[in-house]
Amino acid sequence: MSEAARILAPTLVAVLALAAAAKLRRGREFERTVASFELARGRGAVRAVALAVPAIELAAASILAAGAVRVGALVAAAFVAAATAVALRARARNPGARCGCLSLSDPGGVGRWYLARNGALLALASYVAVLSDGPLRASGPAVLTALSLTLALLLGESVAHVGSGVPMSRVREA
Repeated sequence: MSEAARILAPTLVAVLALAAAAKLRRGREFERTVASFELARGRGAVRAVALAVPAIELAAASILAAGAVRVGALVAAAFVAAATAVALRARARNPGARCGCLSLSDPGGVGRWYLARNGALLALASYVAVLSDGPLRASGPAVLTALSLTLALLLGESVAHVGSGVPMSRVREA
């Protein structure tokens, strides 16, 4: 496996796990997002979809962490592509649609930042899938670099919130 894949695969694991944790931690809010996206009808179906989404993220992260890097990266890439398509469909129906898929505090909704972030995640997952040729054996420096990249992504999201003009108190409420 290339050194780049050794660094990027743990980054993908961290981002997927953090995204799943955010959805699970604020389950009712994510259920409202699922309902607003019209992915399912009825409370039970909405709840099932709201649980399935973080389950898929955790499955992809687990597959990657277990060492089946190409499979995990392909699952992640397919999931990010599908989630982006669903969010764009929701935005077409409702221009004010909010996803909050990574932190559930996205005041800007499904817009440029969302598309840039998801495009980067899709590119990351695809790159890892192409470059992986064996199990993940991340070295200490690779893991530290992966954590740094994940923190940079989260910091970028926070900066996007600040730049949106929405008061941080409202961001925390969301």
